[in-house]
Amino acid sequence: MVRWLLRLEGAGILAAAIALFAEVGAPWWIFPAAFLAPDLGLVGYAAGNRIGAWTYNIAHFLPFALAVAMAGHFADSDPIMVAGLVWAGHIDADRIVDYGFKYAAAPKPTHMQKV
Repeated sequence: MVRWLLRLEGAGILAAAIALFAEVGAPWWIFPAAFLAPDLGLVGYAAGNRIGAWTYNIAHFLPFALAVAMAGHFADSDPIMVAGLVWAGHIDADRIVDYGFKYAAAPKPTHMQKV
């Protein structure tokens, strides 16, 4: 049941990110073009599992994405707000398909698989 609640939460945040993105009026091609950018955190795995898990988890920490979106809002900067919204959308799309925070022991298991 907890896994389904987390997936539902992810779907809600993804929907909100898309709705807010639409409100900004940015070109729609930006959303899919930038959608996989947070997965650049996987590059850290070149330095080993511990560093890789850390860089991936930082890139998939929702409060950071929301802080960027809010900073863009308060600074009246659509590009910054769009970056935060796409970032948040990516994180929660990952949650919907059971990707989550990684453990330092290995890149495969995530916190979503332990729920």
